[in-house]
Amino acid sequence: MCKRIKQITAILLSLVLLMGSFAAIAVNASAADETANVKKGEFTFAPHTYPDGDLTDIYYYTDEVFSGSAIDYNEHLATMSMILAAASISSQEKDAIYEIKSNNLRYLFKEWGFSGFAVNEYYTQRPGEQTMGVGIAYKVIGEGENAYTLLAIVPRSAGYEKEWAGNFTVGKEGVHEGFATGRDIILDFAKKYVEEQGDQFEGEVKVWTMGYSRGAGVANLLAAYLDDNSNALGVETKKENIFAYTFGTPSTIQFADEAEKALLESNYRNIHNRYSDYDIVTYAPFKEWDFTCYGTTKLFDVYNAENKAEMLTFLEKTNKTIYDLYVAENSSADPDNFMALMLQLDLSDGVKTSFVPADPAYGIPTNQKDFLDSRVKFLAEHLVPDRATYVDGGYQYALQCLTSLYFGLNGEQSSLLIGGMSHDAKMMAGVYYCYFVSDFYLSKTGDLAFAARILIDSLPVIEEMMADVGSAEELAPWMAFAAEFMQTPEYEELKTLLPTVASGAEIAMDKISAIRNTIKSFAVGMTAKVLEGGVSALTIDAEEKAELLTKMTSAEVTEPLTEFLIYLLLGSEDGVIAPFNPSNKNIALAVTFFANAGRYMRVHNNEIILSWLRTEDSYYENEDWHLHETDTEFDANGHWLECDCGYKSEVVPHTFSEWNTIPENNGEKDVVTRRCPCGYEESTDAPVETPAPAPSNTLTIVLICVGSAVVVVAAAVTTVVVVKKRKSKK
Repeated sequence: MCKRIKQITAILLSLVLLMGSFAAIAVNASAADETANVKKGEFTFAPHTYPDGDLTDIYYYTDEVFSGSAIDYNEHLATMSMILAAASISSQEKDAIYEIKSNNLRYLFKEWGFSGFAVNEYYTQRPGEQTMGVGIAYKVIGEGENAYTLLAIVPRSAGYEKEWAGNFTVGKEGVHEGFATGRDIILDFAKKYVEEQGDQFEGEVKVWTMGYSRGAGVANLLAAYLDDNSNALGVETKKENIFAYTFGTPSTIQFADEAEKALLESNYRNIHNRYSDYDIVTYAPFKEWDFTCYGTTKLFDVYNAENKAEMLTFLEKTNKTIYDLYVAENSSADPDNFMALMLQLDLSDGVKTSFVPADPAYGIPTNQKDFLDSRVKFLAEHLVPDRATYVDGGYQYALQCLTSLYFGLNGEQSSLLIGGMSHDAKMMAGVYYCYFVSDFYLSKTGDLAFAARILIDSLPVIEEMMADVGSAEELAPWMAFAAEFMQTPEYEELKTLLPTVASGAEIAMDKISAIRNTIKSFAVGMTAKVLEGGVSALTIDAEEKAELLTKMTSAEVTEPLTEFLIYLLLGSEDGVIAPFNPSNKNIALAVTFFANAGRYMRVHNNEIILSWLRTEDSYYENEDWHLHETDTEFDANGHWLECDCGYKSEVVPHTFSEWNTIPENNGEKDVVTRRCPCGYEESTDAPVETPAPAPSNTLTIVLICVGSAVVVVAAAVTTVVVVKKRKSKK
């Protein structure tokens, strides 16, 4: 009987809370007519960080957001779009084979009343370097003359695996080549879809497309193409009926001048792009190459402390794991918790290194945006000034190979790869530092004597490191390579030439080139050995491993990759250039880059982007949207309601009944018990004094009331009032 009352009460409470939610929507919604057909439910998505598969969250869906013009930004449609993009991420459930990795998207479309769900072949098989998964469905909205068809086109927005290589496939001209490949794949599939399903459409056709991350870049190009080609899908689509929302959007189109850039915004105002200004994904391709996005871009107000606090409130409910990482003390997951650092040597007890704040004289930026700006600016000014150099210099191919290798592995294999690439960081930094000095000052600035003096002082430091590493038989392959390289005639000639160059004496340019090439060979060889160690550690087919080793250790990969890395990590034209040591500015830049590595992608997480959107969406104001089970969970300390995601609410201590003595069958020992209405029971075999009855609190009344339905409802309403007051105090 008690359980039955508990279930009835929980249902009544849920109804009261739900009615309150809809009342809030009616008051707060930006457009009153949007509340006419609002559906609240839950969806499943693959999280960015969570150890046990997919998570669930809630949505509010309404068709009314499509009744206006796509040119007008709609906060709630933005949230709905991000939810659909999140559902498109390949499922992480352990039993989700490739054929069903789109099921989260399938189920959400069904929840929202869409029909004809279909995915292309790339959504049902392991992704390749130039593939693109897409899901499509349609919904007829309205009746008779007022009916129209909403066609939703959703690029897969994570779970790309090898597709990550396409992000670095920029090409030499026009729009971003890798995203254009994805756009064309989607266009072909969408045309065939319309041919097959078009006879089910009614009225005019409206298109809804969206994407996150790589999916955002593809959706941005797709929407722009549909804007320019009204019959591209085989049915007419007007620009004001093409609703496009993208999130964490990389750049997609190069412009010739500021006038053309302005047109790329004003002519495509139905495309709405949202991201944070320090999101590392949005830095590619470089804005220094005059890249931008189609449509209008609205940045999240990430520097407003009050807004961030609200975002974190939503994030805690969406993904508790990311929230805990984010708010931990000195968390590397918080992009705002950025520090400029350098290494400090402690020689008092052996050789110890530690991170300390960087010397202010170095001028290293102390926030993520400015730091990333400085790294990209140096790369663009001194190594890859344009797209042609990026492609012809081999940087595009090298980055494609590296990203395809890493993201094409599962979690276990990627761990093996990283483990196999382990190396002595100080040794590698020393070799890379010498390469930067020789490459930048011998070839880019022509300050030959200065570079020679730095190298004369730096190379012995590396030699001294090698002297302490043990016999050749004990060395890792990359360290053995370094030891052997230092015995070559080229290295001996390098040491002979440097004093002449440092003195300022004239020297033939072929000798200068010899110095530069020798140090380059040293650094590139180290990179090749590190990559070799990583690939060799993989437990994959022998033939596949041999092919990978050949590709990843080739000069076509290792030379541009090494050069790109040293300019990204160490590059500074106004630095305190000094003999190699762990605390000079160039090394401090690299230390800062790696020490903050955990922060760069965090702001790009789909859950964080969704949480920012909810801070702007009135549908989620003051909403606890966790879908709690009706049965109460409990332990020895108290009881609560628990959401599927693990979030607990209404955590309260037990409220026990009086002790009750239960005689044993043999009459020799009694058991004394007391019970909380939640179901938790305590017992003892010792006599217990029964205290005077305490006044019942409201929650107790709700749970144990056995009177009429009127009494139950009254108690439930009273509980809601108390709970809301308690929440508002919190």
